Amino acid sequence: MDQSPPRPPSFAKRALRTLAVLLLFLVLGPPLGALAFFLSIGLVNLGHGVLPEDLVTIGLFALIYGVPLSYMMGAAPAALAGLAIGLWQGFVGRVALPGAIATGAATGVGLTAYSGTQVWPSSTAEAPELVIAGVLVATCLVPTVLCWLVVRNWRVAPDGSSRG
Repeated sequence: MDQSPPRPPSFAKRALRTLAVLLLFLVLGPPLGALAFFLSIGLVNLGHGVLPEDLVTIGLFALIYGVPLSYMMGAAPAALAGLAIGLWQGFVGRVALPGAIATGAATGVGLTAYSGTQVWPSSTAEAPELVIAGVLVATCLVPTVLCWLVVRNWRVAPDGSSRG
């Protein structure tokens, strides 16, 4: 009987796990982000001409028009979040919920900064710009956490076995 210690996972196994997580984020992230974006805009405008029952219409609008277009705006943030979580799960270990939240929030702040929207409250930032910043952060945070729920056990264990 062989009593040798377990072999560490190969680089290829770790890289494939990273790629699998990245691809899932690329496929699911942008449509989930589109839904989060449109529903966030609807929630922000509740009481300003938007009624609670209008959120269903907004959600359907997002599904019909937002999802197909979501890949143009959302592919890069989804890829960055998926790569970060995939690398961690492939080479370090399981990403916990706080890590997923931090990844989504950082991606959202990055998207907000890239869009030129004022990220931090200041004397020069206007309230609508801060609301847009919050919506953009939510647009990345929500899909990152939802995708993480799918891949949270897709890690390469130290003994070389895969989970997920």
